[in-house]
Amino acid sequence: MTLPLRDFSPGDPALARPLRRPGGRRALALATASVLAAGVLGVVVAGGGTANAGTVGAGSYTETLPPGAVLPKGCGDISTNPRLFTTADAPKGAIPTNDWWSSLIWKRNNCATSENMQAHPLAYHAENNGLGLSYTTTPTISGSATGVGEYHFPYTEDVRVGVAGLAAPVVKAADWTDWTVTADWSDGARTMRATIGHGLPFSYYTVSGGAAQLTAAATPTVWTNSGSTIGFTVHGHDYVAYAPTGATWSVSGTGISSTLAGRGYFSVAVLPGGADRAAVATEYGRYAHAHVTGTRMSYAYDPATGTVRTTYAVTTTPREGTETRSVVALYPHQWRSLTGATPITPSYVSARGAMRVLTGVSSFTTSMRFTGCCRRCRRWATPPGPT
Repeated sequence: MTLPLRDFSPGDPALARPLRRPGGRRALALATASVLAAGVLGVVVAGGGTANAGTVGAGSYTETLPPGAVLPKGCGDISTNPRLFTTADAPKGAIPTNDWWSSLIWKRNNCATSENMQAHPLAYHAENNGLGLSYTTTPTISGSATGVGEYHFPYTEDVRVGVAGLAAPVVKAADWTDWTVTADWSDGARTMRATIGHGLPFSYYTVSGGAAQLTAAATPTVWTNSGSTIGFTVHGHDYVAYAPTGATWSVSGTGISSTLAGRGYFSVAVLPGGADRAAVATEYGRYAHAHVTGTRMSYAYDPATGTVRTTYAVTTTPREGTETRSVVALYPHQWRSLTGATPITPSYVSARGAMRVLTGVSSFTTSMRFTGCCRRCRRWATPPGPT
């Protein structure tokens, strides 16, 4: 059977529509056991007075703030205007507020840009002049063996991607799908949109009003610069930028720029370690201009076998050529349960373990065993009794 995932939030007249678009599903894109998400319903309430609950199936919701409760706080009037930091063409309906990129749309501590956004294998940070990229491969461990300790992969910017002269007063959310988001920069003369996502080694850009500008955090080591493709290393991490056919890249100090031959699109990829980087750069280049514009997770559960089959699909828009397939990186729980595909040998480092890569795909499917949850568990360290 196929189980629908729905999300209900205030301010939506229908109050019973999928999160993204009619006919879509709002899903936990990279959940370990996605079937568990079907039982989770998040409710945000607004207004004041007595709470009157409506019902949807076995669940309920209210548009009225319970007595004594307060609205969540954020920048400006976002508590009552949750679309404050979305563009006019952003998806209609409820907005997501509990995702890896939520600081972009629900601004609280930084009212202009974003907090760190952990997409894996890359982390991102929106700034007024572009998007920062970080690929941290060494964890930071603090504390002691007998005390409280912490384990982090901190954000350390390798390169910032933008437009020459860009100075957007605020960065907004322009689009979102099951595990991607598109951020929007505009300062009146220059614009940029960047699409990033979980498990995407690529980030995809469309720009206007100036040259594409990559600013490295240290002087980059350029290991290839041929036509529309440039490969460079910063902080020991290999990146490749792909401009349109006919364009070139120029390097000056920590800056890398291209006019993009006036065509206004490009992509940037981080490469996995332990690989022939030139060969991987060539392989990735086959899919560099198939910009990911949509993602969707769907699944089916077979109760007879206790099996969950989950399919992760990407939709792309070819900016040039006819290639529509893409490159994706899988978490350990995904590649260990992968069916019908074989990852390449090089892998990425992440806080969740090694991420293995599929190239030239439009979807991948995992098959996992799920035999149910224990509804009641015997209490430990207590005398025997009812459970």
